[in-house]
Amino acid sequence: MPSLTVRGRIRRPRSEVYAFLADVTTRPHLYGSNFTDFRVVSDSAIGAGAAFRYVLHFGEGEEVETRVQVAEAEPSRRLIEDADDGYVRYRTTWELADAAEELGSTAVNLRLDYQPSGGRAGLLLDWLFGRRALKQTYLVELARLKLALEGGRPA
Repeated sequence: MPSLTVRGRIRRPRSEVYAFLADVTTRPHLYGSNFTDFRVVSDSAIGAGAAFRYVLHFGEGEEVETRVQVAEAEPSRRLIEDADDGYVRYRTTWELADAAEELGSTAVNLRLDYQPSGGRAGLLLDWLFGRRALKQTYLVELARLKLALEGGRPA
């Protein structure tokens, strides 16, 4: 199963970064304008079991609805989310640790594990084109997390 990891540092304590991530109502602050119709679809919006849906718009009028559920929550350390858009199932893991470079900062590892559709051809297309786009999406998500926690909410 292919995976990719992006890393960043947030100048906030782990507990604060975790609290933001564990509350799925904050997710629209991490997503771009091509993510719409965000809604919580679980009784609780915080921690394990919390679930939400959104519509991702791409290409020329193409869209896909995705459901994400927090599968595991280890306070101030890790959050694991499982997602399914009907084509691809994937798992996102947020891992938090104290940043060695700066007291009170958090090192964030954001890992995506996924299975591209289409067998070997799908794997080849993913390797040629998809990984670059996915990595860019996750880098932007990390940058928006940093902005939300360090300098106000992104527009």
